[in-house]
Amino acid sequence: MYLEPIFSSDEMKTEMPKEREYFVTVDDGWRRIMSFINESPLIYNHSELDVISKQLILNNDLLEKINKELNTYLEKKRALFPRFYFLSDEELLVILSKAKDPTLVKRYINKCFDSIDTIEFNQKLEVLCMVSAEKEVIPFLKPVVTNEAEKRGKVEIWLRDLEQMMRDTLIQRSVEAAADDKTERTKWILKWPAQIVIAVNNVRWTSGVESAIKSDTLQKYYKTLLEERDEVVDMVKGELTMLERLSLGALIVIDQHAIYVVEMLLRERI
Repeated sequence: MYLEPIFSSDEMKTEMPKEREYFVTVDDGWRRIMSFINESPLIYNHSELDVISKQLILNNDLLEKINKELNTYLEKKRALFPRFYFLSDEELLVILSKAKDPTLVKRYINKCFDSIDTIEFNQKLEVLCMVSAEKEVIPFLKPVVTNEAEKRGKVEIWLRDLEQMMRDTLIQRSVEAAADDKTERTKWILKWPAQIVIAVNNVRWTSGVESAIKSDTLQKYYKTLLEERDEVVDMVKGELTMLERLSLGALIVIDQHAIYVVEMLLRERI
């Protein structure tokens, strides 16, 4: 029952033709046996008992071969896309046996990518963006194609492309956010994805502290940090979406830690 939907799919007919033949042999034999038993439920009195016994032994041998090759097949797929290790064999087989439907991956994407709740497709079955559990949407630099000839039915190939596009998008958005120094900070922290805001904010703080130490203006920079924190606190008191409130809450904690570090530097007369 576990193998039947797997080997009835077109993809597995191509991927594992020999094992599919084995399964058809097992399946046909099993159905014949059940037909016999339906006619004569008293198995030990059955005239075909020896035949049934041999068929069951053969079935078990073939199922063992099928499972062995199936495990080898899954290991090859996991080697091509290691994030498949986060999925159970059953989950991975569902994806691989229905690989012509890329949208099926949405059901398991949060197991492959931490903090990614889902991905969105367009009508061409291209992946347009990633969405977090908090419903933060990050559009990709360009759509990830899933149905090109060399990728069709090869879910591990387009998932590698998806993983790379996630990285490329976050890198590019980080560069853009870091260069966006003309936008007022209270608007800047709501303009960019939360992860990038925190990362770039830390880079700016590190640069600011180094510059302040070199120019002996650490006390002045400390006051600037206090003002920036208070501005964010005032924003939290206003009307925000749940996502914005989560982002600002995380930012306040990091800003406060940055203030503590600068206080220590001043106290130690660095």
